[in-house]
Formats: sequence, C-alpha cells, structure tokens
Amino acid sequence: MQAYLERVFIMALIVLSELVHLVEEDELYKQWKNKHPHSFLSHLFCSLTPYFGINGCWEVGFLNEQDEKITVFTLGEKGLAIKPADDVFKEKEAVVEKLDVGMVKTNLDQVKNLFEENKAKYFPKEGFGNGFVVLQTFHGKTLWNVTFITTSLKFANLKIDVHDGSILEHNLINFVEKQGKA
Repeated sequence: MQAYLERVFIMALIVLSELVHLVEEDELYKQWKNKHPHSFLSHLFCSLTPYFGINGCWEVGFLNEQDEKITVFTLGEKGLAIKPADDVFKEKEAVVEKLDVGMVKTNLDQVKNLFEENKAKYFPKEGFGNGFVVLQTFHGKTLWNVTFITTSLKFANLKIDVHDGSILEHNLINFVEKQGKA
C-alpha cells in the first residue's frame, strides 16, 4: 500500500484528480464528510521553490458552506492528514466556488513552462523567491493561480486557464503597499 501511495503521490503532480480521489476514498475524509455534508472541494494548493519545484505536499481544501471554514487534507508519507478548519483567505465580497478537477486539461509541467516562457515578458526586472500554486475556480473560471514573491518584495502573479493554458491575468503587486491596505 505504501509503495502505491508513493507512486500515486508522484503521479498527483501531473494528475491531480487522482489525488482528490485518494482523499475522498480515505476513511478519515469520509468521517469528516459525514459531519460536514454541506462541504465541497474548493482548491488544491502547493508551495513552490524559486525554480517551480514542489516544496512539500499538495493540500486539498474543502469549504463548509455552513460556517464558511476551509478544511485542508494532505497526503504524505504517513498517509492522509487533516488540518483544523480555518477562516477563508479572501476579500469580503468574494465567493469561494466549487472546483471540478475533471475540467483541468493542463498539468503542472505545462503551467511551469508557461510561467517560465512568460515571466520575462510580464516581470522583466524581477528575481524570484519561493511561491505557490493554487488550482481553483474564480469568477466562474477554473484556473491555475501562480504567485511568487520577488526579490524586490512584490507578488508576481499569473492566472492561467486550465483548458488551453492561456494567460488570463498577470499582476505585480508591491508587498509593502498591500500590507498598508490591510
């Protein structure tokens, strides 16, 4: 079983629907879901190194509609783990939408290539530190939301369509200005 989980964990970097399936078939998730029937898959999240390498393991998030809390599951070397429910990180008026991983036609390697191909165009003067990638549905569109912290303390962000890999949006946000608005 452990060898199978390790193989699937590696594959999950490419086929995230299998990761979601493994989470949803696990007894820990089933027990949680029985207590939280009004929840749905909201996102997948992973930390990235400056070179777009996976930094840790994928987090699979579920929103409980009743209390607006996110519960995150991780699949690692010791199996499935659950993090305590937490507040949603979003703007007040934003709505957390259901994620359908079956709609995803691009994989993380393609997203990495798209980011590498476009970072000089959109962020020409920036050096990159660690970052993260979120697979989510935002304003009715399922997308890869890729963000890196730059060496000049800015957030470099690309939103990439999961169907065709087109760049939907690009932003360079000054970290100091963002902090001042909070």
